[in-house]
Amino acid sequence: MAASENAGRLTVGFVLVGIIQIVGGGLGLYFVARAFFGETSPEPVADVIYAVAAVLFLISLFAGIQLLRVRKSGVYWSFLIQFLQLIHIQTQAIVYQFVSGAYLVAGVTARDSDTSFSFNFEILASSLVFYAPAPQGSHSGVEVYLNILALVIFIWLFRARHRVR
Repeated sequence: MAASENAGRLTVGFVLVGIIQIVGGGLGLYFVARAFFGETSPEPVADVIYAVAAVLFLISLFAGIQLLRVRKSGVYWSFLIQFLQLIHIQTQAIVYQFVSGAYLVAGVTARDSDTSFSFNFEILASSLVFYAPAPQGSHSGVEVYLNILALVIFIWLFRARHRVR
C-alpha cells in the first residue's frame, strides 16, 4: 500500500508541475507572439530576444507535456526551466528575470543608503526580461530575488528523477 500511495503522490506532483509548465509556456508564447507581431519598428536585438524567449517557452511547454506523461525527459527539461527561473537580478549593468507559469519570490533591494526586503507571489505569469546594459533611467543599486517556487520544484524534481522511466 505504501508503494502505491507514494506512486500516487509522485503522479500528482508531476501533474501539478506539468500544468504549471504548460500554462507558463503557452502564456509565454502568446506574449512573445503579441510583442513580436505588435512591434512597429522591429530591431534585430529585439528579434533575438523574442526568439530566445520563444525557445524557452516552447521548452517549458514540452517539459510540461512530458511530465504529464511521467517521462524522464520531462524531468530534465524541467530542471533547465526551473534553474533559469531561480534568480532574478537587476543592477545598473544588467536586468534578468525569467518566469514560466508562476513565481513566489523573496529578495532584497539595496539602493544607496536604503535597503528593503520584499516578497511577491503571482500565478499565471510568464516573462523573459533581459537587458545588458540595463535601460537608461534604471535605478542605482541592486535587486536580487530568489524564486522560492522554482527552488522547491527543482529540489522535488531532483529527488523524483530516479522514479521515472
